[in-house]
Amino acid sequence: MNRISLFPALLLLLALHVSLVPSSEAQADSLKRALFALQNPKDATILHPQGPGTIRIHTPTVIDSVEKMLRGHDEVLGYRIQIYLGSAAEAKSTRSKFLTLGTGLPCNMVQNIPNYAARAGDFRTSLEAHKSLATVKLHYPAAFVVQDKINPPRFQKKTP
Repeated sequence: MNRISLFPALLLLLALHVSLVPSSEAQADSLKRALFALQNPKDATILHPQGPGTIRIHTPTVIDSVEKMLRGHDEVLGYRIQIYLGSAAEAKSTRSKFLTLGTGLPCNMVQNIPNYAARAGDFRTSLEAHKSLATVKLHYPAAFVVQDKINPPRFQKKTP
């Protein structure tokens, strides 16, 4: 049993060794020039004899189809704090009042047929939402955390 499990490992090592050994004098010469260039960066430059090359990336069709499907979607599943559920006019009023509180959280109106809900925040995890829930409950004691589609967080641009 031990010999059988060693056999694939030996084949892998042999294949790796064969792939690393230069198969011609041109490859050996190229490796020598590259090693010299690494040891003496000011004295040597490496030029490919055939000129500049191109890199082609071949991806499986499954990956391409998933990428095309997700392109354009800007919502992910996350959590929000629901502060109101009722009529559209009252939800809009509640949203406006919440935004003036200065919590720094965004507030959205979501249609929950036949009612409308005012939901605050865009949290990726339940833990983040529950941390902010205590602050929101100071103004809206009946508020609670719900799972919802959220706007993904925006990355800040790096300043030079």
